[in-house]
Amino acid sequence: MTGYRGIRLTDLLDRAQIEANSHNEIKRSYVVARAKDGYTVVFSWSELYNTVVGADAFVLVEKDRAALADSEGPLALVSAKDLNTGPRHVRWLTSLEVLRA
Repeated sequence: MTGYRGIRLTDLLDRAQIEANSHNEIKRSYVVARAKDGYTVVFSWSELYNTVVGADAFVLVEKDRAALADSEGPLALVSAKDLNTGPRHVRWLTSLEVLRA
């Protein structure tokens, strides 16, 4: 993760000011991240805000002060605290959706 620049996923979600009718409604939320090729990963709200996973889930925009490599796309998402980081590494990130279970 050295040399990368981006924003923590939870900080991005906080800035988006996700609406919820009650405190408990937001706890039923989950985040879906999609790539240009259709690859999709999911994070539960509780996982992001109540575990170490949320502290190290990032939307990346640069590496070593330059745009990400073509293989990564202009935006990428990585979950650095997963035991296996590959499954939730989203190259060519195109969307983030907050949905309710």
